[in-house]
Amino acid sequence: MFKLKDLIDEKKYVDNAYNRSKDRVGAEWGSDKDDDTQKQKGMDKASDLAKKGMKKGSELKGMDKAKDLAKKGMEKGSEPKQSGLGGGWDKHDGPDSPEDAVGDDPKKESAIVQGIKQMATQNRGKAPDDQEQSVDIGGEETTNLCDVTVPGTNMFCGDPLETDEHPNGIPRVEMPQLKSKPLPGSKAEKLVKQGKLKQDSKGEVNAEDLFKAKLKKEGIEMSEEKPMNVSELKATQNELKPSNIAFMVDVLMTAKPPPHKNKKAADDWELSESLREPIIVSKDGYILDGHHRWGALVALDIANGGSGDIEMNVKQVDADAETLVEKTNEFTDELGLETKASAKKKESVEPFAELYYRMKK
Repeated sequence: MFKLKDLIDEKKYVDNAYNRSKDRVGAEWGSDKDDDTQKQKGMDKASDLAKKGMKKGSELKGMDKAKDLAKKGMEKGSEPKQSGLGGGWDKHDGPDSPEDAVGDDPKKESAIVQGIKQMATQNRGKAPDDQEQSVDIGGEETTNLCDVTVPGTNMFCGDPLETDEHPNGIPRVEMPQLKSKPLPGSKAEKLVKQGKLKQDSKGEVNAEDLFKAKLKKEGIEMSEEKPMNVSELKATQNELKPSNIAFMVDVLMTAKPPPHKNKKAADDWELSESLREPIIVSKDGYILDGHHRWGALVALDIANGGSGDIEMNVKQVDADAETLVEKTNEFTDELGLETKASAKKKESVEPFAELYYRMKK
């Protein structure tokens, strides 16, 4: 049986098409350690395994094994880099020098981290309606992190989407939502009754796949998940609630990966994973939905002092931001999904915070 380790640690010369194309002939080469990437090793080894499987009369098993190993070799390293997860606040308090900073002002970045940490500590365990809504950043209070900027970065809304109607970014209540509740009598409600859309525990449906199919019919592609640096992404909306981001960063900082000793630890990590689910972005890097989850990872990015090393998985649409927002609004209107404005939700109540509070009770 061959293990993935064998693909990485193999030192013997392998006579194959790839090495011959590089003019590698004979034992003097000794190893494949100068291959461009480990991906090619995975594919070479997979080819060898397929041949062995065929020689033993198990052609299909050999080919399946080869495909799996080739896929592993190609996908290795595709996970987003998220240094600092579960590391705690004490070890991640912002950049120590200009070299550690994401932008050009490490002092401002440290002030942001300290302000969010203080808010997270004050709000921890409180019901959403009882939480502080204003954050202190270097002596200045704000209820909107879009008002906070750092030179040399997009933080947090430094390069807003400009439209004729909204030159300073789109109001949060007007942003489209692909995951929402079906309106009574809507097409979405009919699809739920037909079993073509499923509602979660909050009564919401996820229409992302339907939207992707609609875009494809119009000749617009949406990519598969891929990692992008959070510092390269940009806000489309013009409001980021500090209490939401503080709560999410607190989860990212304190939730520990498996193994877990109790249910609470497992639930905390599950919540951390949900905060890091992929978001949809335009081809010019503007976010369609998931602004607060992105903002939390931006805060983690400056907190870990890694000079901008945090990534998150995105699904990128081959359309500019204004076109993407327009088409998403048309789609959700046609489908009949509830918007933030029509829902009339309380400003301080967010799904993730509600979930955490129920867990604490």
